[in-house]
Amino acid sequence: MAKKEKPSTRDEQDRVESGGSTSHPTPSLTKELLELKLSEGQRRTILKYAELPAHLSKRLAENHTEAIGTQFTLDELDELLDYVGCSVNRAKGERKAERPA
Repeated sequence: MAKKEKPSTRDEQDRVESGGSTSHPTPSLTKELLELKLSEGQRRTILKYAELPAHLSKRLAENHTEAIGTQFTLDELDELLDYVGCSVNRAKGERKAERPA
């Protein structure tokens, strides 16, 4: 998936369009931590069925409450979404194969 960039403010856009430069670089959103709140059932299901790399499995397996959640960067959330999406597609394909013709 494409990486998301932080939208600039209108003032920054005006300076760039007029040939000026921004006073400071736009911070990367890939370093910003976002909280993912999952129920224990959701967490267990993802860990059981999604073939996650070790660094994501470890983070999800840590003991967190629903109120606190787990913090991930946008890149990590994007990666997690890719793995979960692949698992869902794989499960849908297996279900179709089990249906009688």
